[in-house]
Order: sequence, then C-alpha cells, then structure tokens
Amino acid sequence: MSSAHQRAGNSPAIAYGFEIDPSGILGVSNNASLQDIRDAYRLKARKHHPDHGGDEWAFRIVARAYEILSTARVAGRVVQEAQKSSESARPAPFRKPAPGDSEWLRPGRRDPWIEPPRLVDVEILSLRFEMADPTDLLLMPASERNLSCCLSLTWTAPPPGPWGEQHPDAPLARKLLTDTFEALPARTHATSSWSHSEGPKFEGWLSYPTSTRAHEAFRILHEDLNGCGLGVNQWTRELIIPRGGR
Repeated sequence: MSSAHQRAGNSPAIAYGFEIDPSGILGVSNNASLQDIRDAYRLKARKHHPDHGGDEWAFRIVARAYEILSTARVAGRVVQEAQKSSESARPAPFRKPAPGDSEWLRPGRRDPWIEPPRLVDVEILSLRFEMADPTDLLLMPASERNLSCCLSLTWTAPPPGPWGEQHPDAPLARKLLTDTFEALPARTHATSSWSHSEGPKFEGWLSYPTSTRAHEAFRILHEDLNGCGLGVNQWTRELIIPRGGR
C-alpha cells in the first residue's frame, strides 16, 4: 500500500539495497522533536559535507534521513489535527492570523455534486519559515523558504446501516482511492509518501519541496479522482516558523 519504506513500528526507513534507519543516521530518538532533528542534521551535515572533506555518499544519506524524519513529524501533526476536528471535517472559513499568530487556514475546492461516501478530504499543509523582508519572496529560493509541503488525504466510510450493512458506495470508493493514490508518487514526483487503509478509514500523505509542486500535485489528484467518480473537499493550511528558531 505504501510507497515509502517502513520499519517495524512507525519509523520509516531508507532503502539503498538495504534498509537504513533515519533516526540512527542522525542519532536521535524515534520521538525526537522537529528542532532536535534539525539540530542533529546540522551537526552531521557539517561533518560529512564534501566541501569540508566529507564523503558525498554519506552526506546524501544524512540529507535523506533529515527529509524523511522532518516530513514524518509534519505528517504526524496533520493526523493529530485531523483527529481533533473529526466531528467537523469540513474546512473552516478563511482565517487571517492575528499579530503573532503562526497559522493561516483557508478553504479551497469542494465538489458539491459528489455524495459524501465518495468525497475525499484533502489538506495542503505548508510548513515555511517566516520572511524577515518581503523581498525574500523574490530573492530567496523556494527550497529555502519552505521546510516541507505535504498533501494529506483522509477518507472515512459511512457508518453501517441499521442492520449493520455497509454503504454500497464504500468498497468501490476505497478501491478507487487506493489505486489513484498508489500512482501519485511517480506521477507527481513526490519526495516521499505514505498510506494506510484499515477498518473504515484511508489515510495517506505525499511530500514536496515547494508549495507550487504540492498544489500542482493536488491538481493532478483532483482530476484523477473526478475521472473515476470521486470528489474532494480541500483546504490549505500554512504553519509559519520564526526564523530565529531555525
């Protein structure tokens, strides 16, 4: 189901003909915070960077470990927030943050002609650094402005009927969503991906290096879902990290 390699438990692994534990590469625990992961990456990157006499292959492994772990932490937050809002899974109205607030939330696309059993919730989550100067938008590469951009999908089957029968649309909707998702990492050039389907629920995410790539991936996903009779309920969330915390 998943296009990302997974170790036992919840720790993703890197495969280079053999599995490498990203947490072991960076020397952090499985429950390390995003800041702990970032600090460990800086130390390892300085040690192995080719410009400082390090080994290029080792540096690439370190960079890949950082990418996987930081993306997993972002995805974890997405899942936590989705669980908190499970009773009202529809996107909140546009909310502009107050001074000092670090989150933007805005509604996006929704296919009103699609019945709820065939509707997939999609959140585009961008985790980016605060810009000290507006000119940073033009002068700074997108890879420096964004820490991670994630496309998160959630679908839940309708509850059983009065006699315990499953909704007739649910099995087909799950299969169509699963098949569509499995093709997305290659079609959209995702940097990493994960999916899980158990019981009445499907969850999955894909990560991209920039917000532009994530929105283009959503466009492709939306077209593919509509093409097989499914729809989307999409919103966008931006989490802004102060530069001082980098």
